[in-house]
Amino acid sequence: MMMETWGEGFEVLKKIRATDTGKNTPLFMLSAVDLQGPYQSFEPPPEFPKVDRVLQKPVKADDLLGYIANALGK
Repeated sequence: MMMETWGEGFEVLKKIRATDTGKNTPLFMLSAVDLQGPYQSFEPPPEFPKVDRVLQKPVKADDLLGYIANALGK
């Protein structure tokens, strides 16, 4: 889903992790933050629940499928 504000994705993550199903579900965040610009890295704030991987857009479909398979232990 497309987030309208910078922190909105983190709030969604927090709500998912607060559910019984979401506690152990692998979650990935995709970001369009330009790491060549003023941001040299992009990681969720430490106070937010665990995210399994932060991916930079664009993500190749084969790479995404590989990350998912790895997270699921396949």
